[in-house]
Amino acid sequence: MQQSESFVDAVVLHSRPFQEDNALCELFTAQHGRLAGVVKKVRGRKSSKKALIQPFQGVSVKWRGRGELKTFTHIEAASELSVFLQGKAALCGLYVNELMVRLLRPFDPHPDLFVDYLRCLSALKEAENVELPLRIFESALLQELGYAPDWSCHSVTGEPLEADGFYHYDPQQGIIDAPLNPFPKVQAAIFLGASLLGIATQDYSEVTTLKDAKRLMRIALQAQLGGKPLQSRKLFT
Repeated sequence: MQQSESFVDAVVLHSRPFQEDNALCELFTAQHGRLAGVVKKVRGRKSSKKALIQPFQGVSVKWRGRGELKTFTHIEAASELSVFLQGKAALCGLYVNELMVRLLRPFDPHPDLFVDYLRCLSALKEAENVELPLRIFESALLQELGYAPDWSCHSVTGEPLEADGFYHYDPQQGIIDAPLNPFPKVQAAIFLGASLLGIATQDYSEVTTLKDAKRLMRIALQAQLGGKPLQSRKLFT
């Protein structure tokens, strides 16, 4: 797509300085997925654009350009999409944004994920326990991109999991039988069936389920992220 004919609503995922007084900005839209583009003249004293390209800020944009990197020709506030996060919630939001930048392909629309993303940010703002909205979003992200199996079923037999059974999650094979004498690396990826069933239905009433979900999501996401670590995780140390 060479240019947008009308304004497109988006949320800012990330921005950084780019050449002189410009910025390189990553946006997430419902219609076009992730967009990367240049916002010009953002660092001057009279520029109002700097405030618009902060993470979690809602904007409406137009762009032009033939390649993946666009030039955002117009950018305006879309305050109804903005979410103000602070403290730990903001750190968690930056983690979510980095996942989006790393895992979403440019111009690959995911309208349902856009709704899930906004819901996650709003939940982080209000949450007493930020782990819950993070686990829900991570699972939605993996499912939307086709990187996760049905957590409630055996990936080979298709049979429903037994709550009192133990299963091994392998990123290549999915949910399979747990070996009797697993190596340490395999042991770290063995889960109780009840936890997997809870994750599948987003039932985190059991503390164990939420803890197991964090371990499961980290394994599943790492398989897609490869060897490059997430920078946002360093903020939690």
